[in-house]
Amino acid sequence: MKWWQWIGPWPLRPLAIGLLTAVFAVATTSYSLTLATAPRNIGAAIAAGACGGGVLWLARRLAPRAVTTLAGYLAAVALAALAGNVVRLLTDTMLNFPNFSPLANVVATWARSILFVLIFLALLGASQRRLQAQVDRADEAVEALQKQAEALLAADEEVRRQVALVLHDRVQAGLIAACLRLRKGLRSDPPNSQEISDVLDQLEELRTLDVRHAVYALSPNLREVDLLTSLEELGRTYDPAMRAAFDVNVDVPNPLRLGVYRIVEQCLLNAAMHGGAQTTRVTIHEGAAGLTVTVADDGAGLPAVVAPGFGTTLIDTWCRVLGATWERQSRAGGVTVVVRIPDSSHM
Repeated sequence: MKWWQWIGPWPLRPLAIGLLTAVFAVATTSYSLTLATAPRNIGAAIAAGACGGGVLWLARRLAPRAVTTLAGYLAAVALAALAGNVVRLLTDTMLNFPNFSPLANVVATWARSILFVLIFLALLGASQRRLQAQVDRADEAVEALQKQAEALLAADEEVRRQVALVLHDRVQAGLIAACLRLRKGLRSDPPNSQEISDVLDQLEELRTLDVRHAVYALSPNLREVDLLTSLEELGRTYDPAMRAAFDVNVDVPNPLRLGVYRIVEQCLLNAAMHGGAQTTRVTIHEGAAGLTVTVADDGAGLPAVVAPGFGTTLIDTWCRVLGATWERQSRAGGVTVVVRIPDSSHM
C-alpha cells in the first residue's frame, strides 16, 4: 500500500464525518460547559458537523471523480474542516491555544480538524478495504464452487449420455438382431439348434462386452481391478481412431485410483475430440516427490488463446481433491499434460 492510501482517496462519508465532528467539537469544549453555555456550544458543534458533512456531500455529489484523486480528496477534507471551523469562529466556540494569535489559533484549529478527519476516514477506508477483500475472496470461492458443481453435473450428464448411446445403439441393435435370428431358428422344422446356439453366443457377447462398457463408464471397478487394466479398457473405447498406450510401473494406492483414472479419462477425451490425435501415451511412475502422471498425444496442439473449459475444470477439481498440481504444455505435434501428486496425498 502506498503511503497516501492510508489517508485516501477513500469514498467520502459525509454523515459519519458530520456526526463525529459534532461529537468531537462537544468533547473539546466539555471542560468549559456550564448550564448557560451548554446550549450554545452543543448547537455550534452540531452546526459545525453539519457544515463539514455538507461540504463533503457536495464534493461527492458535484465532483465524484475529482474526490477520488489525492489532490481533490485533500481539498474536499480541507474545505469541510474550514467550514466547520468558520461556524465555530462565528459562534465564538473556537478553541484557544495559549500564546497563539487569533490567526494562528484559527490555522492550528483548522489543521487539527483536517488531521482528525483524515485519520477517521483512513480508519474507515482500511476497514472497508479489508471487508471488501474478504467479500471478494468469498465471491471467488462461491464462483469456484459453482463452476465445480456445474462441471460435475455436466460430467454426470456426459456419462449418462455415453451409457445411453451404448445401451441404445449397440445393445438394442444387438438384441434386435438376436431376436430375429432366434425367431428364424425356431421357425425351422426341426428348430435349428446351431442358429439358436449362435444367438445365445451373441447374447453372451452383448452381456460381457457392451453392458460391461456401460458399467465401466458409470463406475470403474478400481478396487477389484488394477488401474492399468482399467485404463487399458478405457483406451480400447477409442480404437481404432486413436491408439492409447499405457506405461504404469507403480501400484497406485486405492485412494488415488479414481482421481488418476478420471484425469486420464479427460486427457484422452480432449486428445481425441479437440486434438484429433492418432496416438496417446500415458505414463505413471513414482519418484522421490510422489506420483507423476504424464499424458502425451500427437494431436494438433493448443490454440494461441486457450479458454478454460469443461475438461480443465474437471482436471482442476480432481487435482484439488488429490492435493496435486498439473500443467499442460503444447509442442509441435501434440500436447503433454503432467500431473504431480505429492507423497502426502497417498495417505
